[in-house]
Amino acid sequence: QVHQLKKRKKKKKKQMKIFINHADRYLENKIIDIFKKEIENIEIRGTKSKGDLNNRNEKEEYERIGNTIEELHQTLVDSDIIIYNLDDDTAGSGNTKKDIQTAIYLLKERIKDERKRKLICISSMLSWANTIKEYNDEEENEYEAFDIEEAIIRQPHNNYKEFYELEKQIKNLNGEQLETTICFSGMLYGSGEQWLHRHFKSAWSGDTAIPLIGEGTNYIPMIHVMDAARLIYHIGTTNKREPYMFLVDNAKVTLKEILQQIQHYYKTTLTKPIKDPIELAMFDGVDNFLIDLKVDGTSSNTRETLDQWHCKEGFLHGFETGMIPNEFSTTRQVGALRVVVLGPPLCGKSYLASALADHYDVPHLTLKKALETYFDQEKTLVEAIQQLDDTFDEEAFQPTPADPKGKKKGDPIKEALEELDPQEDITQKKKALFALRSNKLKVLPEEGNDKKKQAKKKQVDHGDEDDIPKRGVRYEETVIQDAFRYALEKPEYINHGWVIDGFPKTIDDINALFAFPPPLKEVDESAKKKKGPTEPEYDLDAPRVANPLVLPSFVIELNTENVEELMRYNFEHYIDDALKETYHYCEQSIERRAKAWEERENIHDYLNELKTKDEKTTTFITQPMTMKQSLYELLKQMLVTLGEPQNYRAFSNQDFLQRLEAQTTQHLEETQEDQDVEENVVVEEEEHDQPNNMSNIEAKELEELKTRAHDVQEWMVHNVMTTLTKAMIELAVVQPKEPFAFLAAYLQEEAP
Repeated sequence: QVHQLKKRKKKKKKQMKIFINHADRYLENKIIDIFKKEIENIEIRGTKSKGDLNNRNEKEEYERIGNTIEELHQTLVDSDIIIYNLDDDTAGSGNTKKDIQTAIYLLKERIKDERKRKLICISSMLSWANTIKEYNDEEENEYEAFDIEEAIIRQPHNNYKEFYELEKQIKNLNGEQLETTICFSGMLYGSGEQWLHRHFKSAWSGDTAIPLIGEGTNYIPMIHVMDAARLIYHIGTTNKREPYMFLVDNAKVTLKEILQQIQHYYKTTLTKPIKDPIELAMFDGVDNFLIDLKVDGTSSNTRETLDQWHCKEGFLHGFETGMIPNEFSTTRQVGALRVVVLGPPLCGKSYLASALADHYDVPHLTLKKALETYFDQEKTLVEAIQQLDDTFDEEAFQPTPADPKGKKKGDPIKEALEELDPQEDITQKKKALFALRSNKLKVLPEEGNDKKKQAKKKQVDHGDEDDIPKRGVRYEETVIQDAFRYALEKPEYINHGWVIDGFPKTIDDINALFAFPPPLKEVDESAKKKKGPTEPEYDLDAPRVANPLVLPSFVIELNTENVEELMRYNFEHYIDDALKETYHYCEQSIERRAKAWEERENIHDYLNELKTKDEKTTTFITQPMTMKQSLYELLKQMLVTLGEPQNYRAFSNQDFLQRLEAQTTQHLEETQEDQDVEENVVVEEEEHDQPNNMSNIEAKELEELKTRAHDVQEWMVHNVMTTLTKAMIELAVVQPKEPFAFLAAYLQEEAP
């Protein structure tokens, strides 16, 4: 009974009604989410903005009302909490100032009931932009942070004087039945970004440098959009009256610090300070980036009671923990898709890898491209070193070639590099150049030459010889690993992802590319004192930890029960005749390459065990292959497994398949047209040759008739004509009345 009574009381609990202007906007979306999460019995009504570039919610979580004054009047009458965001105007969502003026008129002149309501107006920190600062004498250009109590002396930015006037009108509405609060919001960040979206997009895409608006030494008040929404919720649901409130976090950061954090994370560059008024006018919301304001948001009573902060320590801390970049990737649906495609030779893996890279708009990394990218950096390194050291002798900076007999040989350049300060930029560049030039010398001998030396070196068949920049040159395994690792560390590969074709092949390759270095062995201090300082040793037996920035999302292995049979089939049907004469594609190489694939090192189990610190692993997909299998159908299946593209520029899977199907249909139609043309040509040739054919046939038949006639003639002469001639002579002599009867009787009697 007590339970039922409580249940009935719960049912009778009054429904809270909220009105939110432009409820589909960036901040307003989060306010709705929090109110719905915290309050069970709630009704939210709102208007829709004219155009929202930042809206990422597909369905509306509120009841939309019309644009008539009558409907707005009734909604305000029914509402407990009314929320308007003045800053929506600067984000291009319509005339919010006009909307607020209408609401002020209705609340002041037409709504006279006894119902208590709260009006929350979200304004901009630019309402404080020209407030006189109190500078610190001890530190240059430093000033005391503003307190919320100083709101009465605030001076707005020249472009925000209308905001200031509306704020005063709203403040004047405050009374017993209508409680008003004006919230001054810092720059919002998180969950996809608002004003910072352009900078995030530039950094992620890598197409352009991040724009630095002004010198960047100005302080930017900021707050995570979830924390701003939470503070709005607390204002609406607590009984404390606060006429003004700062929506800011605890951090005090400059614009340059903000942009440098983005630059560092996405490994991109900043532009030079943009100061030209014409250039600055091209940036939406430029005033938000030029404001210079430090505020103290800790004085609010409501703020002190808020214990569910999302990012209390600010933007920089949220970036360091990875929270803000993850929110950006999730909300904007961009991220790094990393795919490895493995399989035996001639199985279609290059086609699949190329098609996936094209669709998902990520780089397709082959052995050839990895080596070219790696060796192409030599010129850049030389130029960078010469800028730092004009005495640098580029031609003399060459590693000592290895001794042909295999003996270790000292290298004076290497020894000199070890004595330099490893922290200096020029030292790092010199070491990188030395390592690159050393790798150029690590060439394996050609097959059949110096087999003893070749047997001593660990070598792996890393793929097609045609994929190597220099024909016939095969590099040591460590060089291949360095080349791939260098490519994967480039910003484009880290931010967007990649598709690798035919690599890695061994566990050593996996560790070199996708895992952090092994931990160092513990050093025995007593032994260290006796032997003196020694080089650090790695604990190679310790389990490796995957690097989350390069660990593959998926590994697709194409396989078949009979590798050699599949290779021979594809060799006959898909390899050009010109390539069939080359060493790599010749008939004799098929058996060798098929055997090498079947005897490959098992990397499946090792990849399954390789994990990041937060337990992320690779998804391994084994795809059986058959002869005559449609690669188009295989591609469709892989798209379902890999999911939709996480990229600004890529098409959806459905659009891509439609385009691919259209291209395939067009190709088949063109092929059919070619076949039809060939058949028509054959028919025309046959019709053209038909008269000649008929003449030949008639001549042949006449010859056959002549042969047969000669035989018949001989038979007639020997068997018929002699007796018949005698009968005819006798018939002419006698001239009987019945000549046929006479002739018949004669022939019957005289027939031989």
